Amino acid sequence: HRRRLNWEPSLGRLRWPNGSEATLFSGDNADGLRGPEHDFAWFLTFEVVGDESPTTGTILADVSHGLISANAEQELTGYAAYGQSIHAAIEPVIDCFGIELFDDGSALRSPLSGVAELVDDNVLGNSADNEKASRVRREQTPARSLPATLRLRYYDQARDFQTGEARARAGEQSGSEKQLEIPAALSADDAKSLAEQMLTREWARRDRLRLSLPPRFLDLAPGARLEVPLSPGRWFVEQSTIDGLAVRVDLRPVSASAAALSADAGRIVANRDEVAGAVSIALLDVPALSPNSPTLLLAASSPTPAWKRSRVDLSVVGQNMSVRTAPRKSVLGSAATILVAADPSQIDLTNSIDVLLIDANQWLTSCDDGALAAGANLALIGRELVQFADVTPLGSGRFRLGRLLRGRVGTGSEVSSHVVGEVFCLIETGSVQQIVLPIASIGTEVAAQMPGSDTVSLTVSPRASAIASPSGGATIDAEARASIDQILTTMRQHGQIGI
Repeated sequence: HRRRLNWEPSLGRLRWPNGSEATLFSGDNADGLRGPEHDFAWFLTFEVVGDESPTTGTILADVSHGLISANAEQELTGYAAYGQSIHAAIEPVIDCFGIELFDDGSALRSPLSGVAELVDDNVLGNSADNEKASRVRREQTPARSLPATLRLRYYDQARDFQTGEARARAGEQSGSEKQLEIPAALSADDAKSLAEQMLTREWARRDRLRLSLPPRFLDLAPGARLEVPLSPGRWFVEQSTIDGLAVRVDLRPVSASAAALSADAGRIVANRDEVAGAVSIALLDVPALSPNSPTLLLAASSPTPAWKRSRVDLSVVGQNMSVRTAPRKSVLGSAATILVAADPSQIDLTNSIDVLLIDANQWLTSCDDGALAAGANLALIGRELVQFADVTPLGSGRFRLGRLLRGRVGTGSEVSSHVVGEVFCLIETGSVQQIVLPIASIGTEVAAQMPGSDTVSLTVSPRASAIASPSGGATIDAEARASIDQILTTMRQHGQIGI
């Protein structure tokens, strides 16, 4: 009636002069239809008919106009390829299904297939011009930087293709939450399995391996499979570089497929329970780390991935107290060989020690001299604090440690007191729990026990005003004390100790 309507675009609402209202909705925000009530509505709908049971490989080939040739046979009920570019349209498929592609100069293709090539232990450590090369260089992404929970949004075919969500969780691991979305029609079972596979792949590929190989490996190309005498054994070549007649290859582990899981459409089903293994605890006493008051360190580990903080009961000078284990599992184990005595003032290049970790899935990594100076790889072996630069994995949770800094932080008097089976523990923030004891506990026995497990105990060492010297005396000179104080300060700044 020649009266102007009032349009409110931020609310998607039209107002008439007589007070009537109309609300407009778009398929761009389908969830906006939840909740509002109407007297009547007009709908404009359409349907798209797609290929019957397309595979991920077919989708990638179609969307890229044949520029991608992938051996990916995962069937989907449907997939909505949309976005501002071809990259945006296919990225969810590649990320969610972990499809590996390599540029062969004319197209993006799947990695090379076939039997994995065996790499013997005696061919490792090759280099050009007789330069020294590490036999194995292995790095591992810290667990705290990996996702502990993964949420996957998808189109649930059992709910008329409304948005559904599947969730996977990495046991009791601490970490961030990662959210992904794939515009694919999936069943609840397939979505749950896919979420588990994605999280498994994230954790399996935290490892990175670099090998230096002889000239017979010159034809190694990205995507090739190698069988390496390590754990895990199967790796794929991510990058290959030729240096003289030496071949340096960067490898990532080949992740195993997760088992098929069941889930309910419309509901998030909890992950299956992980049975926690027996927990081993150890009491550690390093007087040099707490010269002014008796402070013990409580370390705890288990052979299974599942982990949660547990109560530990202590008996101290006739009193009982309870503490909890650290938030993260300790890198705890034992010495499999004897560490021979050496001069604490020199880098020990002669001796090495084999350690066996309780959790075979944990990993020790090498570091350079700069990292050593910053306090990296500090560990307690028996009663001696050492730092290690070279790590050689021997399989099944066993590692050989070399290039050692001995008698760290005033523990030089302990360099000759080592035995087979003594405790090994990596000193890391968040993986060992500090226990401050009363002064009266010095010289007495402290016992610790988890419910249902054996008791461990130790006698609290004296905290005299002096720190033990390398010669075993009761005092040290001012220069040595200043050096120790500097080491302690550096360790505190880099989070090695929190005292």
